[in-house]
Amino acid sequence: MSYVFTFQHIVSRKINLVFKTGFCGGFTTFSTFSLESFNLLRKGQYFYAGLYVMLSVSLCIAGVAAGYMAGLKFKGE
Repeated sequence: MSYVFTFQHIVSRKINLVFKTGFCGGFTTFSTFSLESFNLLRKGQYFYAGLYVMLSVSLCIAGVAAGYMAGLKFKGE
């Protein structure tokens, strides 16, 4: 898909960079999370796998909530 955006000049270079960075960055981050979880399970470390998944998801949601609240505060709501 990025090939189309790059070589056919459908979007600007800045938008192209944001698309590639955001898409690839998000995909590789999730892939790493999944691989680490899978490796812990494969090694029989069920407690640490569960802890890793629970903490990762919980802290991610907390981070999103904190960012949202900060955005509302800066916006003045």
